[in-house]
Amino acid sequence: MIIDRRTFLGSAGALLAAQRTAPCASRIAFNTHGYNAPSRRSGRRFTLAETFDSLARIGYKGVEIIVYPKGNDIDYDDPKQLSELQRMLKSAGLELACLSPSSHFEDAIQGGNSEKDVAAVRKQIDIAQRLRAPVMRIGCAASAPAFAMPLAQAVERLAGPIRKCVAYARQRGVKLGIETHGNNWAVVPRNIKALLDAVDDPYLGIILHTFPRNAERTVDLVGRRVLHTHLADAAGYSMQKSHIQNLRKSLPDEKIMEALDLTRKQFDAALAWNPAPESPKFMGGGDVDFKAVLAGLNKAGYKGWWNGEGHLFDAPEEEAQKGFDYLKRALCAT
Repeated sequence: MIIDRRTFLGSAGALLAAQRTAPCASRIAFNTHGYNAPSRRSGRRFTLAETFDSLARIGYKGVEIIVYPKGNDIDYDDPKQLSELQRMLKSAGLELACLSPSSHFEDAIQGGNSEKDVAAVRKQIDIAQRLRAPVMRIGCAASAPAFAMPLAQAVERLAGPIRKCVAYARQRGVKLGIETHGNNWAVVPRNIKALLDAVDDPYLGIILHTFPRNAERTVDLVGRRVLHTHLADAAGYSMQKSHIQNLRKSLPDEKIMEALDLTRKQFDAALAWNPAPESPKFMGGGDVDFKAVLAGLNKAGYKGWWNGEGHLFDAPEEEAQKGFDYLKRALCAT
């Protein structure tokens, strides 16, 4: 069998990484987001194969693949290309930690026909099953109507279609994780707890996205329901400010504070915050209390991947390296 240079280098890099990876760092992963976007400085965009090779050389053992609505490296509807993707993962010595397509259940939250949302997620679950992904991301309503309605009403509208998706996923051995992303309804800890309680299925949990002052509260409330992580750092009130500004287009301030579970002091601080030009941070360099987050997840019995999320599109390899080094130190110190 003839092995091409890329396959050889990827395999060799993965072997060397495996030899130097301590057991406490054997469940560290990174997602493809930071690698997939073109650099604003150089214009370079890493292919999936280049991304996998880079992560393997750094020492990662797992990868989360982000599937965009368009502009992906491969056609996820093509079985042959899915097989090639599996070959690339194996060549790099990486496990698929999570598959992350896009879904939002916006029709459901607005009282419309949710069957289109359900059909789209079922199709994504079939892809996750084919790739043997243990967890697949689903989104959860980012529009203002979700925040304007009473909690019980939002839960009622979301629980039905999500329950259908979970039943389909269970049959295929794929767990679904609702991402607690900064601009969606599930970012509020009491919201995601209410929805998880309503669906009440072990095949539904959360993908914990870390933001200052929010991740710790989520772990305290639903730490045992975390299936996967998006560990990313941030400075100040970056996420809260942009979220508030978007909601202000259609909701009064009092309603926003109620919907986001913010005090007046927190609300005013978020709006007053002015980020520095270099506000994106390497892991451990911002305001997320990772020590508390990791300790809380360990206490809750978390067994999933410690997965970093990249956002520094001009320096994806540097971000991935520093994220790996930070997580290795933090995990191996406990």
